[in-house]
Amino acid sequence: MARFRAYVWDPILLISQIVSLQCLFYLSYLLLLHALFHLGVGVPVILDWVFSPKSVGSDGLSWLGTGVYLLESVLSAVWILLVVSRAKLCLDFSVTLYCYHLLFCTLYWGWMSGWWWFCTIVCCAITTTLSEALCIRQELKEIPVAGMGNKNDV
Repeated sequence: MARFRAYVWDPILLISQIVSLQCLFYLSYLLLLHALFHLGVGVPVILDWVFSPKSVGSDGLSWLGTGVYLLESVLSAVWILLVVSRAKLCLDFSVTLYCYHLLFCTLYWGWMSGWWWFCTIVCCAITTTLSEALCIRQELKEIPVAGMGNKNDV
């Protein structure tokens, strides 16, 4: 007897979801940086704004970089909803997303500073919480059944 929504381990699906989320993360992050820095302030966007610990902080333009990083965490929750769509997997994918970001930042820049860690933990918490809320909301939607008294059947 088959279980309802039985989870089958599919490594190809899992890897493709991780790669998709990482690509969507960096694509939307770069688009936000371009919109706010290049178009808004007139500062050219370079890779340091994505992978450097100087991009988040409270001095100079780094406060804007912190805002972009926080806004990206909200967009990442939407990406998880669209790509994964399972509330019980949101924590795993959120942590994986930010762990890979840590790996790429470390390879590019070196070890990160304290404020970057704080912002990343806050962003990961925002992404996890919001994506779980969005996925639960989607999972709890009514499933329309024809002929069972739906408004559309009249």
